Amino acid sequence: MKIVDGGSYESKFTFEAGADLVTVPGLVHEMTISAAVEEAEKYRKAVMVDLLGVANIHQRVAGVERLGRNTFAFTPPPTLGVLAKMHSGNQRKRLER
Repeated sequence: MKIVDGGSYESKFTFEAGADLVTVPGLVHEMTISAAVEEAEKYRKAVMVDLLGVANIHQRVAGVERLGRNTFAFTPPPTLGVLAKMHSGNQRKRLER
């Protein structure tokens, strides 16, 4: 499920239905992403922040990194290659196109 608003409610509903992951567009307000991350932590699930269309990818990834361990950011092609930040401790991975 891709969540644009109602980060807490939509995430809770989705995790209770059995999902392991919710997706939030990187263009939404940080409060929406943060609320989704809070719910993900309660359910031991994850949040993917889709960076498609985000003008400053590096700035948004830095903001996502501050939100918690259960988040990662993803930029699908054709934008500057594929950048994936995965959080499991300090492990990070960068994939080039």
